[in-house]
Amino acid sequence: MTTIDSQKAQAFYAELILIQHSKAEPTERFSNLSSAFYKLIKTSTNEELVAFRNFYARFRYLLSQLNMSVTERQNLDAFRRFIKEGNINKTTPKAIQQGIALLYRLVKLLSNDKTNTKELDTLPYSDGYFLKLVPQRKYDTLTNLKILVAAWSEITDYKGNACFTLQGYDLENMEGLVEILVKAQPHANLTPIRQLLTPGAILQLQNITYTGKAGNQYTTTYESLIALEPDFLVDATAVGECFLSAQQSSSDLFFLGKVVDELPGIPALKGSMVGYFLDEIVRDKKQDLEAVYKKAQKSNALKAAQFGNLQMQLVKQSIFNEHLKNIKTLVETQKGKEIWIEPTYFSKEFGLQGRIDLLGINKKLNSKDIVELKSGSPTNHVVHIARVNHKMQVVCYDLLLQSTYGQNRQGANAVFYSQCTTLPYRSIVSERGEKIDVLHIRNEITAKIYQLANGDFSLLRKIKHEGVTDPGFKRDQLTQFRAHYDPSRIASQYYEELLAFTLREMINAKVGDMLKEDREDNQNGFAGLWLDNQLAKEQDFRILFDMNIKQIDEENGQIHLTYNNDIPHSFRKGDLVILYPRSEDGYSPLKQHILKGTLSALGLNSMTINLFNIQTDYTFLRAHQYWAIEPDILERNNWSTISSLFNILCCSDRKKKLLFGHEEPKSETSISYNNQHLTSKQNQVIQQALNARDYYLLQGPPGTGKTSTFLVNYMQEQICKTKDKIIVLAFTNKAVDKICESFNKPINSKYTIPYLRLGTNMINDEHLFTKRISGDNPDTWKQLIDSHQVIVSTVATFQNNWLLLKKLTGNFNQVIIDEASQLTEATLAGILVLFEKFILIGDHKQLPSVVTQDAKTCITGNKYLNNLGVTDLRTSLFERLTRNAINKKWGNAYGQLTHHYRMHEDIAGLISQHYREPLMSMKLQQKTKAAPYKLTVDDPLFELTASRIVFIESIPENALKKNEQEAIVAAFITQHLIDTGIVTPAEIGIVTPFRAQIAEIKRHLRPDILLNENFIIDTVERYQGDERKIILFSSTVCHARQIPSMQSIAAGDTDKTDRKLLVSISRASEQFILLGNSAVLRTSKQYQELILQIESKNGFIDKQFSENIITYRELIAE
Repeated sequence: MTTIDSQKAQAFYAELILIQHSKAEPTERFSNLSSAFYKLIKTSTNEELVAFRNFYARFRYLLSQLNMSVTERQNLDAFRRFIKEGNINKTTPKAIQQGIALLYRLVKLLSNDKTNTKELDTLPYSDGYFLKLVPQRKYDTLTNLKILVAAWSEITDYKGNACFTLQGYDLENMEGLVEILVKAQPHANLTPIRQLLTPGAILQLQNITYTGKAGNQYTTTYESLIALEPDFLVDATAVGECFLSAQQSSSDLFFLGKVVDELPGIPALKGSMVGYFLDEIVRDKKQDLEAVYKKAQKSNALKAAQFGNLQMQLVKQSIFNEHLKNIKTLVETQKGKEIWIEPTYFSKEFGLQGRIDLLGINKKLNSKDIVELKSGSPTNHVVHIARVNHKMQVVCYDLLLQSTYGQNRQGANAVFYSQCTTLPYRSIVSERGEKIDVLHIRNEITAKIYQLANGDFSLLRKIKHEGVTDPGFKRDQLTQFRAHYDPSRIASQYYEELLAFTLREMINAKVGDMLKEDREDNQNGFAGLWLDNQLAKEQDFRILFDMNIKQIDEENGQIHLTYNNDIPHSFRKGDLVILYPRSEDGYSPLKQHILKGTLSALGLNSMTINLFNIQTDYTFLRAHQYWAIEPDILERNNWSTISSLFNILCCSDRKKKLLFGHEEPKSETSISYNNQHLTSKQNQVIQQALNARDYYLLQGPPGTGKTSTFLVNYMQEQICKTKDKIIVLAFTNKAVDKICESFNKPINSKYTIPYLRLGTNMINDEHLFTKRISGDNPDTWKQLIDSHQVIVSTVATFQNNWLLLKKLTGNFNQVIIDEASQLTEATLAGILVLFEKFILIGDHKQLPSVVTQDAKTCITGNKYLNNLGVTDLRTSLFERLTRNAINKKWGNAYGQLTHHYRMHEDIAGLISQHYREPLMSMKLQQKTKAAPYKLTVDDPLFELTASRIVFIESIPENALKKNEQEAIVAAFITQHLIDTGIVTPAEIGIVTPFRAQIAEIKRHLRPDILLNENFIIDTVERYQGDERKIILFSSTVCHARQIPSMQSIAAGDTDKTDRKLLVSISRASEQFILLGNSAVLRTSKQYQELILQIESKNGFIDKQFSENIITYRELIAE
């Protein structure tokens, strides 16, 4: 029987009581109740020995275990559906009260807890209440079903055709078991889905027929289609590339291309440039084609530099002589149509996504024509057929439009071969059998991703021993994989663990199936775009809606929008977003094509979005009054990580031993380093790093100058003594900005460090490669790369371009990675083995890498890996190697900086005990006993001047994740200190663990402060690498249960350092102010110790201060 312990039960009771007494809006209380429900289901099933594939599998298992009446179980499932529906009109106080009573009964049942909680015991409860609020299923009218797979039969015979019986639970009624007879028919064989089934998988069945002979029974028909895990979207191009001929296809080709990366050749580059020409000619037929070529070449500058001017001139000649005439003809054929350039579509029915080259819309005929441009040639120049892989790609597009606009969508489908001298336009007819074929390949890809993520590596072994059917262009990749992958070797087992870990993270990003227990927001990953209701999105701060288009910059593809600043959100400048309009039935993102772009500017009530694809016709945007944005996903980075992992298998045995921590890294003593501007400790670690031959690990506590002191001085010495290429990487663009700033303006030195930066054009850096290139000769662009010894980028940019960079620069010599402790082992391992030497700079006492999956899946069960210290994949490679070096006393392989330049010593005293070597203040002002600032005795904030470290007792509130009165106090302190001139907006910051509290504090801050780009109020994750004179930390929590959600304590850390708290404290240089409920916070050992230290420095201020601030604020408002 599934149970939860008494302690967890009491915590749930406390949370339900808070929701019951909360004075928040019903929508907010309902959101809190929803979070409690999902958390309870996960908590109660987390200790089971069952591997749950998704939330539905968990919930169905729980229903089967509960000792409830049929009506009670149905009511619980109806409550789940009620939450999913998110109907604001039905979210009444009574519905919330019934939900609280329902969850209370469920907790009591799961815990066998006999404790009576009077406040909850007395709540009225109706065991069929929610059944009346959700529509009941009418199975005899349904033709489409989404089910949780329960069981299936063997293949049998039905009237001469193969078939099997499938049983599953309807996701809209988890008590409703349905049975489907899946049949094979001529040119429509659906039975291969059987080999992909696992208990708990989700299937979408389209166009099935109700038979109802003995209950909820159905049968497939000639029109039926089936998608496995339909919310896991697979790219249409990737599916098409698995088809080799009309008779041959293999999903293994997809995986071979993903695990072994290959540098695209000149045809691929030419294809991109031909596509660029099509886009530009569609926009303006009369524009200068020479200028278009130059822009196309510059937009692919790194690739052009790789091939050189001679090759690129041949590309140009080919485009002008062999492609342009056909492209112009194609554009002419679209005359009179509304043309969309590269519109994106998602299908939740078929699990597909795709970006169509050109969509021609004829409004008179109500038709939408698909044109897929290919720069190559068809297999036959005379016969009207397309290459099978291209054809199947278009079949996927046809399914996408069918999913979006309905089965009766009108329009032609075609592949257009721009180089073909005869019949370039190849019409495509999507036959039923072809749709089944592409969905089968798509289903195979999905099934194998889940298998690999769950530790089933039979696919890799199959490719190793049997190869891949007709690998074609991937023959070299297959040879490499078979040569280097050996599952009997420890390196391959290590590779498998990291591969599975990365795939689980990708699955979570896409659909949220493997999220950890305490994850409360965005349960469905990116699929929340269509699975979550608007209320859930609003409560998670991941939607901005009812926006109006103010202006469209058609030439640059910029959309300027305005919105109501009362809508709280968590969007930030630089975010990738999806833009879509409000339709007749509200905000339904999949009712039309999707626009993608980057948030290039963000104000209090306005924003600018740069579209990825500049359009020629903006009629669609002007036709809708209201618009919404939601976050986009960048799936490519996960696959780049996966392909980089193959480098582990290809590297030398010695590099493998170094990576595993099995062999001691070599070090010399030939270099002596002594900089008179540095301390002896700083000179020591720089000298050790210079003498390291294999690697060096530097721990840099907050404010110790790991970038401005260590990295800058190390780099200056290196570029003087060697000509080797040095790649400098960091996790975030913000961290890269700091590195580049240090290189441009080094402390205590007039010698800057020349570098070339890689990244997008949105980066504001004059050293950016795309801004430095001039002229039209790619040879000079390569010379620009050759002339720079130092190249800087984010880790993701490097992973996406490492093959290209290696081709351009030759052998990689050395890499330096800042913020290495914020990167998972899976992210770094495949990069480090590419280099002869690596330097990792980080601090595992600060923020760790972001891992979304449950802790259980991160624990490695391989005893050989465990012996090497690879036990928990949440631990960064930096931390593992550092611990290993310390344990083995490899003194020349690691070091720690000790002299810090930021914090006053009272603030530093709060974190110093967490480091091996004590921190020492370097500046006189860090040691001053004077007050942090001066205020008159009658000033409302006078009490804050008594200490550098302050705790302010907040007024308790019955609300989860926000405290309005605490927010008022934090906002008032901020504004008052700015208004009195004690700090500027850039010198004060607010940290809080919850986005709801961020929104609450913003409500009480003046617009002029919020509009200041240098003022930051955010979660601690966004503050890593930042500093302010004064930091206010609004802890917000009202119950001890919430504290773990605001902490980060590593499993193997004997000091039990709360890394989030340490970072929050160490952002402050002159004063740290903590606001919160001391009784709740003291239940945590870390916060208890912090408050005791604050009390010892006379910094504890009681609740009266908060009450006085609120009274004072009300008085001045009058």
